[in-house]
Amino acid sequence: MIIAIDDMRDHVGADIVCRNIDAARFVFMAFHGKGAWDLLLLDHDLGGRETGMDFLKWGHRFGMLPPEIVLVTDNPVGRKNMEAFLENDAGYHRKLGSNVYVKG
Repeated sequence: MIIAIDDMRDHVGADIVCRNIDAARFVFMAFHGKGAWDLLLLDHDLGGRETGMDFLKWGHRFGMLPPEIVLVTDNPVGRKNMEAFLENDAGYHRKLGSNVYVKG
């Protein structure tokens, strides 16, 4: 299943769209352990105090990140920070020529 965390965009094909971090955490906790999430579409700026980077850190800390993550942010600094976290801390690598990050 595909989940998107984005305060503004609708993502065609996503099974669930969460508009903020609290909703995303609730959904991830409710479905975690059931193999529900194959792909996360993640924005950085979520219209509140917390960002997509905060969600990455939380998801990584609790082992809840799915095997593939696509960064859908227009924020270049936020994107670079999330890319660095995925590659250096969370064990993801970028698929060549894309903005898709794969675990392992």
